[in-house]
Amino acid sequence: MGNLQEYPRNPVRNRRAFLFLGFLVMTGLMDPAEARRPQQEPIVLIPGETVYVEIIQSTVTHQPGFSWSDSGSSDRFFKFSDALKTAFSQREVPLNIKIVRWGADVPKGATTATLTLMRWDRNVMGEIEARIIVQLKKAGSKVNLGVFVGTDNAIVAGSGSMEERNYQSAAIKAASRFADRMNEQINF
Repeated sequence: MGNLQEYPRNPVRNRRAFLFLGFLVMTGLMDPAEARRPQQEPIVLIPGETVYVEIIQSTVTHQPGFSWSDSGSSDRFFKFSDALKTAFSQREVPLNIKIVRWGADVPKGATTATLTLMRWDRNVMGEIEARIIVQLKKAGSKVNLGVFVGTDNAIVAGSGSMEERNYQSAAIKAASRFADRMNEQINF
């Protein structure tokens, strides 16, 4: 290592570098946010691998016209679990999916997909909307898989069972998009 005096600063060269970087940003050849963000390594899943899907419920527990209890067969966790099972079997995802509540004991080092149930309610258009965000974790790596939305037309008048089918249909649509994304992560 040399003395700092050996490497004098050249203000003209620094100004040129600054102007060049500014030119790249202005022309769209370089995104400053992209330059600061580390690249995510892809996570590759193997057919037959066990993936724990942890469901975080962050929506309200009562929807207008449709009553969700916090336990039993009408619990949102069980209803959304059924939608996930249906979607993964329809899409023929070759993974062993284990659905658990967030905070449950998951084996250390296991591959997990943390699913946050952001919305399962009527949207501003009056449709029933299921919106989930999923993050996949494996061996210390994390990848945000994205936001998956499923909607179903709302029935203005109907029985509770018809409305429940609409909620399930929206959940299955969102879960199917998630299942399709999981199929993309698999190395065949």
